[in-house]
Amino acid sequence: MSIASYSQNVTDDIKNWWKINVAYNNGWRLFRAYVYLVLAALAAFAGYFGWGYFGEDSAGWFGRSGAITALTASMAEALLAAFGVSNLFQGITESDTRAFIAKYKKPIGLGQYFGAFLIAMGTLIWAYGDLFYHATN
Repeated sequence: MSIASYSQNVTDDIKNWWKINVAYNNGWRLFRAYVYLVLAALAAFAGYFGWGYFGEDSAGWFGRSGAITALTASMAEALLAAFGVSNLFQGITESDTRAFIAKYKKPIGLGQYFGAFLIAMGTLIWAYGDLFYHATN
């Protein structure tokens, strides 16, 4: 076996492992969604309390954190929405998508509600964050 064909076989093995264990894995999708939700909430808190703040206007930084919050929460919502259309993804993803949804219905639903809340709050912070910041400080 030549080095080129061996390298191609290893590359194909890695791609197949990624597709089976990571890319279309329902548990991994749910985990990533919750990581995005935590990052979205952390962005809002970091903006309000001035963590990592640069510049003179901390109220402006809080307003910018709303954009980060809304974007990150939207990414989580997109991952969680895939569970709502499981019939569409049934042939593409794991074969037990419906069983996974039934087993983890509460965490999926909680993530969707929390994501919707963070999207709304992020949008409000993005629009009116400077006013809220000045009113509370």
